[in-house]
Amino acid sequence: MNNSPKNRNCTKKELLSYLSNSSTKIFHDYSLKYYGKERYLKSIRNEYFFEQNINNHNRIFIVNMSFTSVDDYYDCICKIVKRFYVTNKKKTMILSGAPYIYLPNIDIVDLVKLKAKLFDAINFTDGYMYKDSDFNIEYITKKLIHQI
Repeated sequence: MNNSPKNRNCTKKELLSYLSNSSTKIFHDYSLKYYGKERYLKSIRNEYFFEQNINNHNRIFIVNMSFTSVDDYYDCICKIVKRFYVTNKKKTMILSGAPYIYLPNIDIVDLVKLKAKLFDAINFTDGYMYKDSDFNIEYITKKLIHQI
């Protein structure tokens, strides 16, 4: 860093250019300082991650990790469903596409237990109408109302 006063000059045009290009960063830095970390992060969450910002798109989630129990998989899936499968307050109309969840690292025995638990808890489909049936794209893409 050059501390010489002679080298610390800039033109008005350079200053305005710098400020216009970095105004968002300056705003966020001072908002964090003024409001505090907790309140600032809450405002960011509400602005960018609030449920009103979920649009009507289908999403696929790849959960590429191994959990220690079926309950851990179940909790993860329920959190995804609650966040990204939005219905109106009366649960009569779907406002978003259903999330598709892919679990590449789950053991087949745990998968069977997880599916049984999901069938009991929510209106769940995996694309198979019955045991040993062929995969049915219409069955997996039909709109469902969930109950979590």
